Amino acid sequence: FMVQKWTASQAQLKTFWTQSYTCASRCNDFLAGLETAENISEDVKRHLKGEAMALRGFHFFGLANTFGRVPLLITGENYLTHPNKPKAETFEEMWDFVIKDFEEAATLLDWKTFQGQYGRCTKGMALAFLGDAYMWKAYTVPEKANECYQKAYAAFQQIICSGEYELAPSFTTLYDAEEA
Repeated sequence: FMVQKWTASQAQLKTFWTQSYTCASRCNDFLAGLETAENISEDVKRHLKGEAMALRGFHFFGLANTFGRVPLLITGENYLTHPNKPKAETFEEMWDFVIKDFEEAATLLDWKTFQGQYGRCTKGMALAFLGDAYMWKAYTVPEKANECYQKAYAAFQQIICSGEYELAPSFTTLYDAEEA
């Protein structure tokens, strides 16, 4: 995968598809239940909703990058209730779905992890993937490219100006195909 020599027969692709839709379906079920949840503070509810939207966006982002237009399951839907849902009609529809999840997640999440628990979704994570999703939308929907580039820039600019993150000291080691 590091040198992009996979084929459609790779078992990992089926596993990736299955795991991604499993997570997206769980996020949808969770979001549907969260709407009616009681005895939970609004602050906790806000964080949990943001994290579920970020995770759903993350998985559809990966599916879209790997397979192109895919079926988009919304809150309350899963493959048991909607096994024959068709793929997104256009790349614009697909990327708008992913973008909406990351936009909402970014408004709900904080820069710091929830209750200091390392590894949870943050505003920075949502904004980073939001910017990346806008870049992919620009690539697949070229007539909207300039608008997408401006929105990607705005998302990335928020991260840069947040003071929460810094660039890796060596970009060359981020995608090391030889795994040195």
